[in-house]
Amino acid sequence: MNKSCRASVSVIFKSEDNILQKRAKQCERILINSGNNMEEVKRIQQMTVGKINELQAAKEKLSKECDKVEVDIHTLKYRELANKEETCALESTILELKKKIAEESECEQHLIVKKIQAERDKEKSQKELIKTHEIFLKAIAYYKKKLHLRLRFDENGLILVHFLDISTPGCQMCSLKLSHDDGNKWNLLGMEPVLPFEKPLANKLETTQDIQGFISHVRKLYIQISGSKKQHSTGKKVSKKP
Repeated sequence: MNKSCRASVSVIFKSEDNILQKRAKQCERILINSGNNMEEVKRIQQMTVGKINELQAAKEKLSKECDKVEVDIHTLKYRELANKEETCALESTILELKKKIAEESECEQHLIVKKIQAERDKEKSQKELIKTHEIFLKAIAYYKKKLHLRLRFDENGLILVHFLDISTPGCQMCSLKLSHDDGNKWNLLGMEPVLPFEKPLANKLETTQDIQGFISHVRKLYIQISGSKKQHSTGKKVSKKP
């Protein structure tokens, strides 16, 4: 082989050697870069796994919160339904109470009217009672003076009438026992001495309620009995003298 050929071969090998060296350096850089990429990939994978775990944990948390929200929604719906029923019951109760209040108010007004009327009637009755009592006292005073009576009121509310100027044998003073109840009614309870027709006299007083006429009539009867008994007693004394 001549020198030119050798030189050419040497140049070719040198050129090839340079190329190989370049390629070797490129491969070395690729390997270095690949190693770096592998580390990055590994780091990214680790980060990805961490994120996935975080997302799963967040998903589980959200799922639990969703379940709780659903329970709360169900509870609220149940309470809403219960509140509606309770509201209806309360509205019904309120209506009943308003009705009762209206009735009580009407009843109260009615009672107020009755009270006012009762007070007026009471005042009128008191005036009439005072007037009647005054008339009664005047009549009693008149009869005391004219008929010689004495009136006495005992602790039981009974009225005792004593005829001061009439007496009969065995009875120093003729008297009547009368009652006058809240209904303004006179009744004969007893008499001394007892007349044979006491019961008809009592019935007549109960029917007529004419106390003045009754006392006057009984006085006359006692006078008659007293006079007849005195005459009978005098006759007996005269017949004994011979």
